Amino acid sequence: MLQKNHWKRHNQIKQNNYGRVRLFSGLAITTALMITCAFSMLLRGLQEFINSVFTFIQLHSHALAIHALANKLK
Repeated sequence: MLQKNHWKRHNQIKQNNYGRVRLFSGLAITTALMITCAFSMLLRGLQEFINSVFTFIQLHSHALAIHALANKLK
């Protein structure tokens, strides 16, 4: 178990040009993998993926607006 944790951490640690250690967050790794998948999709699949992201963003912003209005009414 200790070896697995050591290698996992070792694989995440990178050094830049100045010798400082950079740790990559899970979000950064997930985002990079999503972008890689998006660029490997066919054009139609990519278009549907982008449309679903924008639909999610609109729903999320709509939910935030409703939440803000509900807080004002209280």
